Amino acid sequence: MEKEQNIIDSTVFDFLLNIDQERAFCIIANHASTRKTWTTYMYIGGMAGTGKSQVIKTLTAFFEKRNESHRIVITAPTGNRHRSRSRH
Repeated sequence: MEKEQNIIDSTVFDFLLNIDQERAFCIIANHASTRKTWTTYMYIGGMAGTGKSQVIKTLTAFFEKRNESHRIVITAPTGNRHRSRSRH
């Protein structure tokens, strides 16, 4: 477990994450470091400039350091539906 924590710590250091980014990263990294069999799904959202891409880059690097790139899938669904408004 110490080796896994060293990888987490060094990855956080390499990417200079702020506290919120680090929290999101650590939730996934700590789960990935356990031998649990269930899948974790996490939504990372926020306004432009909040560091979503930085967290994704950090997670990608973390899984690469562990030679487990196959364990992360990144999607970008829009999640928004257009509302049609009729004008009368």
